[in-house]
Amino acid sequence: MVKKILFIAFIGTILTIYLFNNPFYKKPSNTCDLIDRLPNTNYKGKIDILRFAKEIQLNLKEIDFKYRDLFAPDFILGQAKNIGVNIQNPVYIFGENEVDWGLIAQVSDLKKMKAGVERICKIFPFRDTIISKTKVLYNPKSKIHLYYDESFILFYLGTTPSKIIKRVINKKNEKIYQSWKSFLDKHEKTNEYFILSNKSTNVESIGFNELILSHQFDSSNFMLKANIGRNDPINLKIKKEGLSIKQNKKTEFYTNIHLDISKFRENIDEELLEVIRRYTKKINFPVNTFLEAWDGDLCFVKGGQTTVKEKYIETVIDDNFNTQEITKINYKKVPAFSILISLNKNKNRLIGLLLKKGLLRKEKNNIYYFLFSPPLKIKKIDNYLLFYSGDNYPQTIEKNDNELMFEYKSNDIKFTLDSIYENRAFGSFSVLLDSLSKPSKLF
Repeated sequence: MVKKILFIAFIGTILTIYLFNNPFYKKPSNTCDLIDRLPNTNYKGKIDILRFAKEIQLNLKEIDFKYRDLFAPDFILGQAKNIGVNIQNPVYIFGENEVDWGLIAQVSDLKKMKAGVERICKIFPFRDTIISKTKVLYNPKSKIHLYYDESFILFYLGTTPSKIIKRVINKKNEKIYQSWKSFLDKHEKTNEYFILSNKSTNVESIGFNELILSHQFDSSNFMLKANIGRNDPINLKIKKEGLSIKQNKKTEFYTNIHLDISKFRENIDEELLEVIRRYTKKINFPVNTFLEAWDGDLCFVKGGQTTVKEKYIETVIDDNFNTQEITKINYKKVPAFSILISLNKNKNRLIGLLLKKGLLRKEKNNIYYFLFSPPLKIKKIDNYLLFYSGDNYPQTIEKNDNELMFEYKSNDIKFTLDSIYENRAFGSFSVLLDSLSKPSKLF
């Protein structure tokens, strides 16, 4: 009995040593984790497709969207399994600019993947091409490149396929870019199912170094949370109260700003000031004088039409051929246009300079024009000046929201600024779900 036990123990030891050095499954040397393959680009993103689909389903239930079932998590998971893609693990997104984007996902079944790609090629005519000594599928019309092997699948749309595909295919294990490592470490504990970081020149051009977007469920909007950061403090605060123009159903464009800029005046931020100058250079706007006179409140509303009464002189000839001048009234439709701005004791200097530069024109009967605006009247409300078109001035209300709203291709778009903390600003981007249910070309 003892001999049998010793024999079994001996065989077990030999087998353990063998299996330790020769496991049943050995990871191929040419495969590595997806994150090791990711190229170093300005845009970096990660998405949990199933969780994202679950949240989107809540949105789609709020609108009459006939293809809602196609976005159901169970349906998406089933389709992914059918073509051998593992979407239970994160899918990674990368991009260099507006025209260079890629997506990389894990392959779970190479046989199913081959069959799935063959089905795709029957719908979209891909052809073989060679990039970095590797055969890649390419669709000339969409300029999409597709590559897959036993561990991953890559979709790439852009102008530098050689650089991207070479990095993705030939990357060695544990050589993740530090920028990706920082991005993933930073957002590992946030539990976000969609996160996208933008460090492109577009962000740098407005004085910041990173914009981060993530999805947030909202019952009436498709919403992305946003926060934007820079190295230096943002010397602005959100006001707790302010006066605004009340919107109506015909409003097409609306912006509402209520900021405490006192600290900004005390510590002039030359970087942000240069951004403002750059965007106002074409009209030669007096930025410094404006900041000295502005109290941080600005509301602009445009949309619909209003009626303006215009008096004019008409010369008529009577039966005796005598000329006579008669005052007549003409009722004219003009665009509804209103500006409400808070100004301090330096307002007269600002108004004078705007008149001098021709940015603001004053005509008879106290009628004003801002560049190409319709004729405007003016009304003083405490420390505010209200410029408005038409004969009736718009209603004003107490409102301290910081927001920008406009209509784009039949969709109602909204940006909000919710808070500012040290060197970061937090807000959101949203599209009204009701407008997404209408025919449009937003996407």
